[in-house]
Amino acid sequence: MKALKTILAAGVAVMAISCADKNMKEMDFTTLPLITVEEHFTAQEIIDANAKYAYLKPKPTGKMAEAMKFFGSRRFIGEKLLDIEQERLPHMDSLGVGMQILSYTAPIDDVVPIDEAVRIARRANDILAEQVAAHPDRFRAMATLPMGDPQAAAAELERCVKELGFVGVLLTGTYKGRFYDEPEFFPIFEKAAELDVPVYWHPDFVNSDIIDYYYMSDSYSPIVGAELGSAGFGWHIDVGIHVARMVLSGIFDKLPKLKFVTGHWGEDIPAFLERMDYMLNQEMTGLKKKVSDYYKENIWYTPSGIMSEMQLDYFLKLVGPEHILWSEDYPYLSDVDLRFFLEKADLTPGQKYAIARGNAEQIFKLDRGTEFSVSNKESGKKLHGTLYKPSGEGKKPLIVCSHELGSDGARPWWVNYANHWVNEGYAVVTFDFSGGGERSRSEGETTDMSVLTEVSDLEAVLSEAREWDFVDKKRIILVGGSQGGGVATIAAARHPGEISALVLLYPAFYLPEDLHRRYPDLENIPETDDRGMITIGRKYILDMYDYDYRADMRSIRCPVLIVHGDRDQVVSLKGSEEAVEIFPDARLHVIEGAGHVFMSDGQQAEFLAVTDGFLNER
Repeated sequence: MKALKTILAAGVAVMAISCADKNMKEMDFTTLPLITVEEHFTAQEIIDANAKYAYLKPKPTGKMAEAMKFFGSRRFIGEKLLDIEQERLPHMDSLGVGMQILSYTAPIDDVVPIDEAVRIARRANDILAEQVAAHPDRFRAMATLPMGDPQAAAAELERCVKELGFVGVLLTGTYKGRFYDEPEFFPIFEKAAELDVPVYWHPDFVNSDIIDYYYMSDSYSPIVGAELGSAGFGWHIDVGIHVARMVLSGIFDKLPKLKFVTGHWGEDIPAFLERMDYMLNQEMTGLKKKVSDYYKENIWYTPSGIMSEMQLDYFLKLVGPEHILWSEDYPYLSDVDLRFFLEKADLTPGQKYAIARGNAEQIFKLDRGTEFSVSNKESGKKLHGTLYKPSGEGKKPLIVCSHELGSDGARPWWVNYANHWVNEGYAVVTFDFSGGGERSRSEGETTDMSVLTEVSDLEAVLSEAREWDFVDKKRIILVGGSQGGGVATIAAARHPGEISALVLLYPAFYLPEDLHRRYPDLENIPETDDRGMITIGRKYILDMYDYDYRADMRSIRCPVLIVHGDRDQVVSLKGSEEAVEIFPDARLHVIEGAGHVFMSDGQQAEFLAVTDGFLNER
């Protein structure tokens, strides 16, 4: 693991492969941490939720019933699906897998009523998010969706990406035999394109009538027939046909930025692309491109544990190394040496890096951060953070981010901002305040937290970061959102001359006034107050009840940028309009249509563009 963390900490940039070759000739690929993208998980709670409706499923009969006894005997796979700590992580370490992208393979049975399916999907995703949060440097996740309600599915996908930080969606099989090229399912793909997350296509059991017709025979056992109709061949053809139908439906003409990923080397269809181009030509299909163009431009491929040199060579020629990802298909295939296969492959260093992790970093938009911890000597609490370090030598300007009340530094918007700034050449730190939110990875309870304890946390992080040898101490920028904006302001006022710039997103400067409104009588302040997203304690109220942010604002001499949405219903824009007049050197940028937290890609892009311009002036 020491080698894994060393490479992760190096923060090697994903470049064009030809450029990468020039910079990676000396890299030891025996220690390069792999990113594998088709790795599976389940939870007993989700299994039990589906089991309640098992009586609604048609019972297999005849040869299929006999075969299903064989599949049911594979208990060892089910146990591995449930596990994270005991077998999965040691297995990953043994193969040098730095990160798995987790997904459910069979999360919701088709027979589950729609309303219940929506609930199960939401709970399944929450459980998966908890697993990622427990090991943020080892896992990411793809969403599972209630496909019987496409509008709810699209909404759940948006929640998973924007609130839980998921990096894609995995679809299994069909829904009650219906393929997803039907117009009813279009909102799901429209949402995936809008969010810029890939759709992963995964097989599931094929309709038993199809298995009986195509795969069962008196010439061999029912077990052979069932295996032929499923993992041995049949369900791969099924999902390959599904993707082909999606292509022929014109999905990529309608949504040109949409990305698909298919496992098992493309699920058989890519071998027929030349034939499909000829027989299904553009005059017939009405598509804007040849069928093969979509397979080469909009779809990525991964082996799913099938370590075949011939398949790798074919796909290198067909789509190039930039469209190949790496995967094991854990735990269904967990005895393949996916590292050795890639090491011995006849690839350039840049191609190996792209396939081993670089392509996954790009299309799944994985962050380039490494975990660190620091102790706050004042509180005695250990703080958890992530450092995003740019490549290259020399001193780097440092951005330290302070998150909102009830949030944490791993929220998708903070990760997006950090990845953008590290690409601009900044070292970036995000961290979780002690007691700052229910999902905080730092020590401490929410009822012991206040703005001033968070200022102390920020000061502890700053003290540590100033000692890093790559940090330019003359260019330290504080960025804070909502309550974190107030925290950053106080810290900048306490350390004059040490902060070169201040960037505040929808800063919550009205907090003292809000506390007076909520608690007009100090003698009757409750011990705790449940705010819904977080439970605060008396300390939170007492520390800031009569605090004067304006005095801090007047004392700050570094330039300040405030960015606020004109539809913010949580923190009034008026506070920022007043603050910009109090700071000696400040400007305000208002994002039209934005509420509290910039959630859409357009709003985040506008914030980053304005911030880049502001920082480039420094």
